[in-house]
Amino acid sequence: MSHTIKKGIDLRELQAKFIQNRVTQTEKNMAELCRALTGYTLNCARLRDSSDHISQVLTYYSESETVSKSLSRGLLKLATVMTELGDIRDAEVKLLEEHILPQLAQYEDKCKYAKSEVSTIGGAFTREANRRKDCEKLRQRNMKNVQSSTQAETDYAKAQAEVIRQLKIVEEKMQVFEEQKSKDLKGVLQMLVVGQMRQHARGLELCTQGYGAMEDISEQEDLQSFLDILSEPENIHRLETVKKTTASNSSLNTIAGLFTTNNRAPQHEQQVTDAVVIPSHDIEDNNDSNEDEDNIEEDDDGGNKTVTMGTSKPQPNSLVQRIKSLAN
Repeated sequence: MSHTIKKGIDLRELQAKFIQNRVTQTEKNMAELCRALTGYTLNCARLRDSSDHISQVLTYYSESETVSKSLSRGLLKLATVMTELGDIRDAEVKLLEEHILPQLAQYEDKCKYAKSEVSTIGGAFTREANRRKDCEKLRQRNMKNVQSSTQAETDYAKAQAEVIRQLKIVEEKMQVFEEQKSKDLKGVLQMLVVGQMRQHARGLELCTQGYGAMEDISEQEDLQSFLDILSEPENIHRLETVKKTTASNSSLNTIAGLFTTNNRAPQHEQQVTDAVVIPSHDIEDNNDSNEDEDNIEEDDDGGNKTVTMGTSKPQPNSLVQRIKSLAN
């Protein structure tokens, strides 16, 4: 009989130990998965930032490219593609930060609670072992004292019942824990996979558009534009003037934007654009040959000149100074 009791105790202890090891292993695996996904999230965020940086560089390259027009258009389209790829990665980062990682991180507290529940069985096992030892000692000392032996056996039976009750409670809670763990882990990983599928599907579409933009770049057209400018030195001077004017207009538009609304453009912008293409030496030559005409006038100081086209009003002196400085 004692052998049967001992075997039953060992089985219950094995069950309790299995439950405790199960909770410990779950806690370890969840923590490792959280660390791995946290590193993955950081890498996705870095890749998102890199996509935005590449887009900025491509945009700047496109705006500064004034010779190869098809290359400029292709780079601008590719910059847009890289921006949208960055948006996709940003959505993936938010999915990881707001939905996936929080659900996995909560298992740190859940596992601690489960381990505390399992630890209650240890106390019940200790009390049962003590009652069993007392019962065996009484049997060995005085076999004739039936009352003492009966009381010891009663206490031992109560301790056994308490162990069984505690073990059953823990088993029921562990069933809920295991079921919820599997359900949560399945849902979280499905969410991760679906997010990856969406990202790669949209990314493939955007990369196809980017590849098409690169295919649209005409090497022959850009080379011909380069040769046309190279064959006429005057075009090189005009190109440099346009570059300076573009940079200056960009700065002026930025400053003007601080004082005007977005839907209102400066009225003198077109006049500045038309005026800056006239070199200062052409103004001086026209002044020497046509001093008596009305389309060229000299100011009071005799240093600055204003140009009028037909019946249009003369440009301000500051504009002519700007034209000369850009041309020089």
